[in-house]
Amino acid sequence: TAAPYSSFFSPPSSLPPLYLSFLLSIFLFDAVMESLACVQLKRLVSKVCRYRHHIINLQTYLSCNRVPTGLAAASQRPISLHLNQEEWVHLQRLQHEHGIRIIHLALECARRNFLLANESLRDHLVRESPVERARLRIEIRNAMIQLDMELCGRRQRKWRRDGVRPHLLPGSIHPRQRPCGRRAGAARHRHPQPLRENTVVTLSSHTLTESEQGLLQKGLTFCPTTPRLDCLQLTADLHEFYRRLRLADFFADSPGTSADASALQGTNLRRQSLWQPPKGSISPEVELFIKLFHENIGRVLPASSQRKPVHNLSVSEQQALVSLSRRHEITIRPADKGSAIVVQEESDYHAECMRQLDDTRYYKQLDRDPTVIYNNLVRKTVQEMERKGAINKKTARDLVETKPRTPHFYTLPKIHKRLDNPPGRPIISSNRAPTERISAFVDLQLKPLVVNLPSYIRDSKDFVCKLQGLPPLPPDAILFTMDVVGLYSNIPHEDGLQACEAMLRHRQNQEPPTEDIVELARIVLKHNAFQYSNRHYLQVHGTAMGTRMAPSYANKIYLWAIWSTTCLTQHPKAGCRRCTTDSLTIFLASGSLESKHSWLFRPC
Repeated sequence: TAAPYSSFFSPPSSLPPLYLSFLLSIFLFDAVMESLACVQLKRLVSKVCRYRHHIINLQTYLSCNRVPTGLAAASQRPISLHLNQEEWVHLQRLQHEHGIRIIHLALECARRNFLLANESLRDHLVRESPVERARLRIEIRNAMIQLDMELCGRRQRKWRRDGVRPHLLPGSIHPRQRPCGRRAGAARHRHPQPLRENTVVTLSSHTLTESEQGLLQKGLTFCPTTPRLDCLQLTADLHEFYRRLRLADFFADSPGTSADASALQGTNLRRQSLWQPPKGSISPEVELFIKLFHENIGRVLPASSQRKPVHNLSVSEQQALVSLSRRHEITIRPADKGSAIVVQEESDYHAECMRQLDDTRYYKQLDRDPTVIYNNLVRKTVQEMERKGAINKKTARDLVETKPRTPHFYTLPKIHKRLDNPPGRPIISSNRAPTERISAFVDLQLKPLVVNLPSYIRDSKDFVCKLQGLPPLPPDAILFTMDVVGLYSNIPHEDGLQACEAMLRHRQNQEPPTEDIVELARIVLKHNAFQYSNRHYLQVHGTAMGTRMAPSYANKIYLWAIWSTTCLTQHPKAGCRRCTTDSLTIFLASGSLESKHSWLFRPC
């Protein structure tokens, strides 16, 4: 048995003829069985794809109440029968009903055969080894994609022949099959998607062309097609994808977050690591998948890079994009509420921003940019927390910005207030700001406390459920809503910090210490510097709408502290839901209606 294969095919003198024929029959049997297994697998894959194609096709015909030409009865008027128009229409209706019944029978048969073929394919894969099973699954998926593309074109030709339009069905579960290949862009231009009306609000005297209007209606997050494929970026993305696969396999059996993990683990502020699992520690199935995937990408990439990309904008829209980028006399911003896009005069927008920044109650102009100074202050505070043992080394590393950026100030027009010079909601973009990471850290400590507040409401569905769970209200109950004007910019720093400290004292786990969290929150509030129009400002009152801790700090904790100290201490039965800038309150205090109104509407 240890002899090489060549010894089995030595001259007949060395082996008996019967033994030689026996070995040849074994080899031939294995080759034939392997070939039959491959053919059987291809047939099963073809059956699964074709039965699924039949199911989608027949369901679409049923949804459109149409009968395929192959299943329809002959619809020509017989010469031997003398039928009037009413009888002929009745005969056609009977033929149509007969075709619909045939579709139902064919659909039931296709579903049954699809389940049988799918079960047979699954049984065939179970018998293989894990490595072979992973390889077969990739080949099966590629074969199914190619066959589905062929069958998709066949379905579209049949639907065009029989006048079936599945994309016009209300609530259809089958999306419209888009054209494939180089003609996809031309088809999209011939049949443009319907755009939402009244999404562009023009407050400028400069009129927009129809192409510019259509371009803006696509939304400010619409991404035009790039002129060419960035192969370098694609290669980097592929290697990062392979790295994530290996990391997921390497840590599959490891426990959850370790004690020395960063507190920002799971957020987008976590430092990017370049660590790779050691060789030989990854399962062969994952390595085989990566190898086959990379080989398939290598075959497809050269053809894709040479093909001229199909632009997702028409020629007129591309010209409108260049024209809008060169029009400096207007500014384009999303509306404060709703999905509208507002086109304003640049002078009006600048005047509104300066109106707010010139208010010395909230902002103070600075002589220079303090970004580096504030970043050093954050680093010093974080190092002190690490020295005391309040945070670990990884958390301390993630809380300091390595390349800080000066925040930028802008406003969102409130067109729901008025259209003539609408006021703006001040926003400070704090991306990569010196205080962005410590603000996210404070927000992580405040969010669990916010969820436990009696006034917390997760979303609209939760709000409806809590309203339905209320007991019957007495006749003297008062239901009212309230809106806080300029909440973020009107919270005194010390009052807000005291509310946070009182809330943090109720934590079961006092790590990190409350004093350190309050100190980080103080840095976020009192070192909120930004720039606008090459000028530097500092917010001296309130908090910025744009920092991560602002919603939990202002909407929930501060408002709940105000409500609990001013109302619940005097009227314990008063209930508040949704303690945000817009709140629903149920006032159940005893006394006359006049006394309730005088207490509710007293001056603060």
